[in-house]
Amino acid sequence: MWKNKQGYILIETMISCTLLFTCIMTISPILSLLNKERMLLSERIHYVHYLHDMIQPLLFEGITPKDMSIELEDAFVTFTYEENLIKGCVNWKNAKRVQEEICLYGYPVR
Repeated sequence: MWKNKQGYILIETMISCTLLFTCIMTISPILSLLNKERMLLSERIHYVHYLHDMIQPLLFEGITPKDMSIELEDAFVTFTYEENLIKGCVNWKNAKRVQEEICLYGYPVR
């Protein structure tokens, strides 16, 4: 009348552990990739805001830079005047150690 169910419990435990470890091994690289991409976007936003704040006085004060360069601790900012436009670019190495460049253009106020 009493049956031995020890083998059934062992197989059930092994299957549940396998499913749990499979989920963990799938989710952890995805979370790592999401964090790295979040850091990349955060850097881009930071440098675009910095470049925007630097280019605004040049646009509204009517200053026309002749190849002005600023070196930061981890980035390089350049301003040039091209065809009635002020071009501001920032270069840096991102979280993936890839050289990245973002440029903003603006018409000076006259």
